[in-house]
Amino acid sequence: MDYPIEPSILAAIDQGRMQRGRTNPQSWSRQRAQVLTAEDQGLTRSRIGGELGLSQRSVVLLATEACDAVLRGGAASEAADRVCAEKWRGWCQNGDTAACSRLRTTAAEGTSQAG
Repeated sequence: MDYPIEPSILAAIDQGRMQRGRTNPQSWSRQRAQVLTAEDQGLTRSRIGGELGLSQRSVVLLATEACDAVLRGGAASEAADRVCAEKWRGWCQNGDTAACSRLRTTAAEGTSQAG
């Protein structure tokens, strides 16, 4: 199934993938963007897997890879930030300074927009 993709998620994943020197990341990025978009829309991993023809383990792996690409690429995507925040908290607790920085940045932006 070709699941609709949130454009900001795809752009953020593409940027992270390209910064690693990869060319033509479209298919790699699209599949991961589909998973993050579905998670952002509240679908369960089992439902995502069923709709995309993936195992739950594959859904988890693709989401993790996508969140890493978003983090390393640095592109802004509120949707990706929402989906990836929990993963980034775990990474931050394990000493990933980039994850800690992204969480602080998104928290500060959320605070400034609320005020």
